[in-house]
Order: sequence, then C-alpha cells, then structure tokens
Amino acid sequence: MTEICREPNFSTATIVSVLLCSGILLPFVPLAGPLSTDDLMPLLAVGLSGFAVLFSSRVHIRFPGFLVCCLLIFAGTILISAAYNSSSIGQLVRIAGKSSGRLIFFAVLIVCLTYLFDSSSKAKRALFWFAAFATLESLFCIWAYKNQYQGPYGIGIADVPSWSVISGHVRVHGTFSGALSVHEKASVSSNFLASYLVLSIPVTAGLFLYNKVLSQKVFIGIAIALQTTTLYLTYTRASLVALGIGILAMGWFMKRRTWSIAVFIIGIVVSFSVPAMRTKFLSEGHNRYSLWSAAVNTFSSNPVAGIGDGLYMPNLVASPSVYDTAYGIANATAHNSLLMSAANYGLLGLLAHVLLYACLGTFAVLFVLRSGKEFRAITAGILGAVVCYLVQDQFNNLHYVPKVATQMWFLVALLPAFAKTEQEPSLSQMESSV
Repeated sequence: MTEICREPNFSTATIVSVLLCSGILLPFVPLAGPLSTDDLMPLLAVGLSGFAVLFSSRVHIRFPGFLVCCLLIFAGTILISAAYNSSSIGQLVRIAGKSSGRLIFFAVLIVCLTYLFDSSSKAKRALFWFAAFATLESLFCIWAYKNQYQGPYGIGIADVPSWSVISGHVRVHGTFSGALSVHEKASVSSNFLASYLVLSIPVTAGLFLYNKVLSQKVFIGIAIALQTTTLYLTYTRASLVALGIGILAMGWFMKRRTWSIAVFIIGIVVSFSVPAMRTKFLSEGHNRYSLWSAAVNTFSSNPVAGIGDGLYMPNLVASPSVYDTAYGIANATAHNSLLMSAANYGLLGLLAHVLLYACLGTFAVLFVLRSGKEFRAITAGILGAVVCYLVQDQFNNLHYVPKVATQMWFLVALLPAFAKTEQEPSLSQMESSV
C-alpha cells in the first residue's frame, strides 16, 4: 500500500458515490472519440474526488500501489502496440487513447476513492447507494417487461433473436443498451445488464447479512429479490453460472460453506424450474468456441503487438482465414477479455492482462482476510462480485465494457476501508512489556 496525506470530506464521498452509481442510468451513445454518454457521471465523480485529493490536507491514507501499477503497466503495453500498428500520429493517438485511457482512468479512480472512502462508515454508505441504484435499475426493467416498453437506443426490452431456441420471448436490456456500432446487427445489452447484476447481488446479499435491523433487512431482502428476478429476465446463462461461483466463494470466506452450497443448489432448481431458462440451458448451443478460435487465429497472425485497439472487427470481417474456424463462422468479438487483449495487443498485452487479474484476485482476497470480523459479510460480498466479474468476463468481454468495469473497480476501491486498523499500544501495555 502506498501512502498519501490528505483530509477526506464526508459529503464529497456521498456525492461521488451517487455520481458513480448513477452512471448506469445513461445508455451508451457515442459523443467524441472513445467518450460516450455513460462515461459522463464517472468522469465527473473522479474529477470531484481528484479535486478533493489535491486541495485537502492531513490524515494518513494508503492506496494499493501494486494494483495501480498493474493497470499502468497494462496501459503501457497498449501504447507499445499502438506505436507498432500506427502509420501516423493521428492513428497512434486514436489507437492508444481508447483502452489505455480507460486503464489510466481506473488507476486514478482507485487512488482517489481509496483516499476518499477512508472509513467503514463512508464505504458502507457507498455500498448502500450501489445497491439502491441496482434496485432502481431492476424496478425499471421489471416495469418495462410488464408493460412491453421499448424505448430509444434499445432501452427497456428487446425481442430474443430469431436464432435462439426461446425466440418469441422478450428479454430486458434496462438502460444497458445504446447505439449499435458499425458491425453490430443486434444489441446484446442483456449480457451487460446481467454482468452488472452479478456484481450487485452478492454486494446486496453482503449488506443483508451484515445488517441487524429487521426493517432494513426486509428492504434489502426485497432488493435482492428484485435484482435476481431481473437477472432471470435477461436469459443470460453465463451470468447465472458466474453468480453461482461467486456465491460459493462468498460462503467460503464467510465460513458459511453449507449455507452457500444450499443457495447454489436452490439456484439450480429455480433456474430449471423456469421453462424458458431450462430450454436455453438444455437445448441451445453457443458460438463461443468459434469466437475464441477466431481470437486465437488473430493472435497467431500478429503475436508481437497484436492488430491494434479498435481494429478487431474490421480485421475479422476482412479475413476469411480468421473468421472461418473449425467450430463455425465467427461473427463477433472474442467474448473473452484475455483472448481479446491477446488479439489486440499481442503477447505483452496478454501477459499484462493476466498479471492485472492475478493482482486483482490477490488484492480482493487479502482485504477480505484483513477486514474486521463484523465486516466480513460485506467484504466477502465484494469478493463474490469480483469473482462473478472474472468468470463472466471470459464469456462476455466485460473488461471492454466500461459501464460494467467501472462499477467493478468502484467496489474494489472500497475494500481497504474495511481493513482492521493498526492501533498504537497503550501506555499500560508498554509498561507491562517493559
């Protein structure tokens, strides 16, 4: 942990929490370059917290320097790839600025939030805001499903694609939709909504287990039910698998393994009790093998520095040797962030991404173990969310979806606030030791 000296402000922490959590409510609409509407609230939040860091004083605060360094190392490999694949200054700026800028943003986010949320009380309030906005999103999704609401940019609901075995149903997108890119024919925003919900459900469950006030537990329990219902309305298999693994991890670190296994089994029973979900699990295939194979083909053709950020789809549609795989035709991105980084940035990018995830997992586990016993449910909930993210990331490119990734890094930045504080020995203790 690296140390800085500043004085945090409680009201600033609350405003930053609301800004970050409310960022999910804006659909994806491109503005300029890599900037889109769903970036606005998080950028404002980081700007406000950065201002607080620069102009406050006192109080000893630590931030996870090794995790920040991993983000910056990854950004550096993207710059190397951009330099290798660029033929002009303009192209260099365009390729380098997309994902490297995101990683630098996440690094700044961690530094600022670790400083700002320097106590468990502030971090708990931030998590309640996180759960509240997830519940608000869920209420909107359930309302949209009930009223068959299809808003602009695909928000609300959308028809299940014709190739699916459950074609004829509708699924919820909520606000996790937006303008289609050049190579997109249909929105897959349900996957991203589901990815957000598998972050929020373990966190909300952790708050439920932590809270001892009956009336508050009732409201939090209702929030969990609403979020889980919305998750099922996305009809996303990978998210349910990820959530199951996250719940098991949460139970393991809370030493409630029997409880977590019981919840896991109940989840399986409920999933197969829903006819459409049962049909999707048992009768519908998937295209991941072809997508992963195409990413491997791309990496094999460009192992040194990849093809450059933002060029994956143009390269895919123009290269039959890449998209025509032994498992069928690949018609989308890799749907696996590690393979996507290998294709985009080459071997260095892949190694940097693996290092980042290894550090992320280690960081989350360490701070769960360092957390006070009274906060173990909360920190285990955050760890469960991180596990869900890492699992589903291998099926849905979550690292390349800032709207989801920002929420995950927000949760990670709150973990140090729950660590046990090292107290100075009292005078009587010092005298007895002498």
